[in-house]
Amino acid sequence: MIEEFCQGLVRFKDPKPGVTLDAVAIHHAAKKKLRELAWLIKNGKTDVLERGILVPGRVGVGKTFLIDCFASECALPVMEVGEFRSKWVGDTERQQMRILMTIRALGPVGGGGGRGGRGLWWARWRR
Repeated sequence: MIEEFCQGLVRFKDPKPGVTLDAVAIHHAAKKKLRELAWLIKNGKTDVLERGILVPGRVGVGKTFLIDCFASECALPVMEVGEFRSKWVGDTERQQMRILMTIRALGPVGGGGGRGGRGLWWARWRR
């Protein structure tokens, strides 16, 4: 239903059972921070969490895999943002607002990326 509301701009991926941050070979500092956040999420300590995280980086450095592993470790769904840019005046802004309103309405979720995110991945667990 959410994917229909966003007219194909987003797609949801379920957490993969058995996949954890142990599968990530590098990004040691990021893994350490994400493990701390995962522990807080799993133990219900959302009052001390940051509002969210942003994972910028070049294409191909492992952001998608890192967030997928983190989300699976926390049992969070991942929302992938598709291509929302348009050649029509105001259309890009309208589509971006629809995506942002959807993210705000959702509970804890990780997402971003693909061609629409242009190398940005994020996780959000608090309003």
